[in-house]
Amino acid sequence: MKGLVLSAQWEPRPGYEVSEFEKRTGKAVAGFNVWRHPKLEMKDVPQPQPGPGEVLLKIHACGVCGSDIHFYEHDSDDYILYPGLTKFPAILGHEFSGEIVEIGPGPEGEQFKVGDKVTAEEMVWCGHCRACRDGFPNHCANLEEIGFTIDGAMAEYIVVPAKLCWSIDSIFERYPDEETAWNVAATTEPT
Repeated sequence: MKGLVLSAQWEPRPGYEVSEFEKRTGKAVAGFNVWRHPKLEMKDVPQPQPGPGEVLLKIHACGVCGSDIHFYEHDSDDYILYPGLTKFPAILGHEFSGEIVEIGPGPEGEQFKVGDKVTAEEMVWCGHCRACRDGFPNHCANLEEIGFTIDGAMAEYIVVPAKLCWSIDSIFERYPDEETAWNVAATTEPT
């Protein structure tokens, strides 16, 4: 399958002290302090396979967010402009809609069936750390972000945790034209 992949060089700015978290995970807490020489390429990438608790979506629409643009835009020293959590290379795209084409093993996906139309939250939270247990999944100690630290939806398919999926049936009821409905659904970003 094809995917729009952003790559960049891990090259911390002079004077920037890389944290132990950043060293351990390869994730930059503030991308503009670390990632240099961004490069966008349409690449052949392996089609993902759903694991336990995950679903495979065929992407029908994917939006372009300002953050996607800031990944590729750069300053005069060629550092990306995006200030948040990042890990590259990654397929971009976190505002999307798609159809479930496969459900991984486990009870997490039981509320869905193949053919369901969904969108998904962008933040992949663990549900086990203190922040998650206290109701703050956006502060998850194990946070991943679709299209920021893990592969996103600017591809033909994406795997996402079933717990992050939201039905978009009501959008299809409101917009009977399928293309319009898929595009509107991609803008919902339920995170």
